[in-house]
Amino acid sequence: MNILTKPKPAAPAKRPLTPGQRREINWGLIFLSPWIVGFLIFTAIPMVVSLVMSFTNYNPIQADATRFVAFQNYGRIFDDPQVFNAVGVTLRFVLISVPLSIILPLGLALLVNAKQLLGKNVFRTLFAMPYMIPVVAGVMVWGGILNSDSGWLNRFLQWAFGVCKARNGCKTKIGF
Repeated sequence: MNILTKPKPAAPAKRPLTPGQRREINWGLIFLSPWIVGFLIFTAIPMVVSLVMSFTNYNPIQADATRFVAFQNYGRIFDDPQVFNAVGVTLRFVLISVPLSIILPLGLALLVNAKQLLGKNVFRTLFAMPYMIPVVAGVMVWGGILNSDSGWLNRFLQWAFGVCKARNGCKTKIGF
């Protein structure tokens, strides 16, 4: 050991988890489990199956004739002229769209925040409207559906089950 190097300090000993910490971890895993199951079913497993199938000559019409072909499918990529055309189109798209999708919004943000711009609030409202309109429309639709006086869900519950609001005491029968 050299005099210029210091020995590494020993790592602190890990303390065992308390019952409260263990319970908190378990609840966290319980709340994460729907996402984990969805990720496994809809993302991880299909990716692994696709990777495995890429090494076979799978044909859905003749599934029984499937056999392992190793890298033969990947070798065919370099013989196909359409692949190079598709890669070229994709690269052109990326080289045009990515800079535009960065420069244009940045320029608009700088313009809207400029001190000399008249009607700054109008422009900010116009930029925010595409995000607000669907939310407002959804609130209006669901407000109509769940309306206690005239909503179709309330009318259906009254008709089907005799459920009614407490204000009128079910004195009127609604028929369709």
